[in-house]
Amino acid sequence: MGERTGIITFLNVYDEIGPDGHPYSGCLAIIVADNGGQTFLDTASDRLIQALETFYATKNRATVDFSDAPVAVGTGSVLQKRQAGYTQATSGAADGPFTLRAIWSRPK
Repeated sequence: MGERTGIITFLNVYDEIGPDGHPYSGCLAIIVADNGGQTFLDTASDRLIQALETFYATKNRATVDFSDAPVAVGTGSVLQKRQAGYTQATSGAADGPFTLRAIWSRPK
């Protein structure tokens, strides 16, 4: 399991219906670690999305726990693939995307 502490600097929450009629929803986020490294995260959990939104809005430090296995960008709908690719390319995040497993607060 990977772990990073820092500030959530990017958030992309999406909710769509794919061409197959299947609903796709989730969130892409980037945490900039205290040491300056960036990690690209992915989740479909409503609870984790709400936590990411709160940390993003307040700019409070957070610690995230994520799977060490990268998310396969080739999975999901066409829009999800496009969003993940665009986020990765424009963010400069060197690590990820990884599946977010937990997030908690860290004092300043």
